[in-house]
Amino acid sequence: MKKIFSICLILVVAVGFVACSDNDDAGNSYLQENTIKVIASNLTFSPLAQTGGVKFTAPAGSTVSVDEDGSAWAKAEVRGDSVVVSVSHNPRLDSRSAILTIKNGTDFVHLSILQAGAEFSYKGQKVYRFASDDAQTVTLPFTSLGADPVLESPDTAALESVERKDSAFIVKVKPNETNQLRKLSLYIKNQGRIDTVFVMQAVLKDFTRMPIAIVAYDLLKMNASVTDLSQLVREIHGHIKIENAGGNEYPKFVCEDPEEEHILNNLVLAYRPETFTFVVSAGAVVNQSAITTGDDAGKTLESRTTIWDSNIYNYMGLWSDKLKEAVSKGKLTEAQYQEILKTYIPQVYLAAANSKLTMLINMDYDLTKGMTIGTFEDGGAQNLAYAKSLQVLKDIGYTPIAGFEANMMGIDAYVVGAGASKMKSQVALLASPMLLSINDMVNNAKAVQAFRARTASFSLPQAKAMAAKARRLNR
Repeated sequence: MKKIFSICLILVVAVGFVACSDNDDAGNSYLQENTIKVIASNLTFSPLAQTGGVKFTAPAGSTVSVDEDGSAWAKAEVRGDSVVVSVSHNPRLDSRSAILTIKNGTDFVHLSILQAGAEFSYKGQKVYRFASDDAQTVTLPFTSLGADPVLESPDTAALESVERKDSAFIVKVKPNETNQLRKLSLYIKNQGRIDTVFVMQAVLKDFTRMPIAIVAYDLLKMNASVTDLSQLVREIHGHIKIENAGGNEYPKFVCEDPEEEHILNNLVLAYRPETFTFVVSAGAVVNQSAITTGDDAGKTLESRTTIWDSNIYNYMGLWSDKLKEAVSKGKLTEAQYQEILKTYIPQVYLAAANSKLTMLINMDYDLTKGMTIGTFEDGGAQNLAYAKSLQVLKDIGYTPIAGFEANMMGIDAYVVGAGASKMKSQVALLASPMLLSINDMVNNAKAVQAFRARTASFSLPQAKAMAAKARRLNR
């Protein structure tokens, strides 16, 4: 819009106005001078309703008109030695133009009337989060010149009022009484353009009121009979419960599925109320049981979380393959190969169980699915800093470390006793994990469908390749 308007201004400056005469007497050997002289003009307008005009000299009896393009929005009249031009408000985003004609006898002058299009820009946030279920007032700021924006919402039942001020919409939101994370949609519309704003509200207790499940692809379920990713889906059903220690509340996921308790019985979380984010730390104990038989009798079998960047996990598989290739070429003996694996692989797994590694579960409400969904994401810069500090990664050649993206959560079993622990096995390797909560978890197909839709980029060939590496590393 601004570009078109600027071009029009250039044309006005370059051309000015056109002055002509209707006297086409072929016998005249000279060009007749136009009797209409424009002294000054102000015919460039903002989107607002305004008045401008033209100062001119001419014999008595001048008339003025506006062409068809401008007749609906521009009016002109002669007042003495001036033409007064009035334009109405232009609410559209596009500029507009018209031709003003001053006529006196056979002489006339054409001048351009230019009016800029309306300007509008939303200046607020795309998402407003409130760590409270109380009534809220949301201010949605904007800049406007001549625009006529409106605010619409499919959630009017949750809105107390909407008021448009000169530079903001003031939206009053009713208390959140849904007993879950609430997400309201607000649409700021102006001439076909839409800014979408979400207002979200929740307190920690809202996440405890419905059944919830950890859903992921468990790569350790891979075998020769798997032909579809759905066969790798692991669902661990339960609730988030609030525990209290030393006067401080913290959430904990508690499994309520007897078939999955051996994988993950409970998982202690941290909670960031300002962003509705749960935090998972590596090294969290998710299962404990006494060992009553065998060489480890009297010790404890303890399952802990690990956090992985799949790139590092993939590299470990490739590193192992290269060592095996060195054996086949006679550069290493089988005994040396096994000794290298026993030296370094446990160190990497132990590093992946360090509490400095975290994953964030950012909770959102899927308006199309009608469920609360949390996607496990990387925990931030501290993950990369920790990975860069690991000597074991340098020892196996994984350098330089340009980035770290936590995208898999493992569960490993350790034998613990007499102040020492040793890794026994991997229990699960969860790729693309999510936290899902819906009103009716009895029919959990809806949750699995949502999970599959949000992990569409993950393919069966990827899963097979990762699972093959996991098997080789855990021999």
